[in-house]
Parts: sequence; structure tokens; C-alpha cells
Amino acid sequence: MLNETRVYGGWRYYQVFQSVAPQSKFTKYGTVFGTPRSHCMECGAPTEWVNLPLTCKVHTYTTCYFGSQEFLNETPFTLILVAWPGVDTLFLSRLIGVDPKDVEIGMEVRAKFRRLSQFKPTDVYFVPA
Repeated sequence: MLNETRVYGGWRYYQVFQSVAPQSKFTKYGTVFGTPRSHCMECGAPTEWVNLPLTCKVHTYTTCYFGSQEFLNETPFTLILVAWPGVDTLFLSRLIGVDPKDVEIGMEVRAKFRRLSQFKPTDVYFVPA
């Protein structure tokens, strides 16, 4: 179920993947964005919400052996771009709980959330499905 608590400025990262993920679809062209957007990037027209599943596949990945101060103690870590069938853009996040040597393109993953949300993009992460 979707959590109806919305804190503007950070709510989209908290809600991106609650049991069914609300994303944006631009009806004029049929473009479905992998991240929630209130308006089309091309022409500024409003979009409508569509639902995406929590599971998706790794489109591509990279292993980071160095990071900013916030992530330095977590290196190496894996960044992934995930893709859903029928969605026109990708979603960038971290993959947790898998050795970087075992990550593969096409690997099925599932979205998870930090228990104590800080309303940052890092609140959403993925684990192997």
C-alpha cells in the first residue's frame, strides 16, 4: 500500500517504490518516466501517475572503489541503473547485499527503503530479488 505521508522536497524519494511505485506518464507522447515527474521535460505539460512493480532488472552497473566522505566507509559499492519493461527512462540507485563480482546485467532486483528515512535519494536502494 502507498504511504500517504508526503513531505514536500523529499517525498518522491520516500514514495518512489512503496509496494507499487508511482511514476509519471506523459499521455501526449506515451512516455513513461522511471522517476516521478509532475511535468514533461520536453514541453512542460503535466504528467499522470502510473504504477510500476518493485522488481526490475539491472540495465548497467559500475563498482565504485572511492566515494565522497559519506560513502567512504562503504567502498567498494555498486551503483546500478534499473529498467522496467515499457518504461522509457532508467533509475539510478545502489545495489546492496551482493558482492560486486557477482553483479550481472539483466539481474533481477527489488527496491527497498531505509527504515529511518532522511528524505534523500539514498533512502531507496535495491537488493537481489
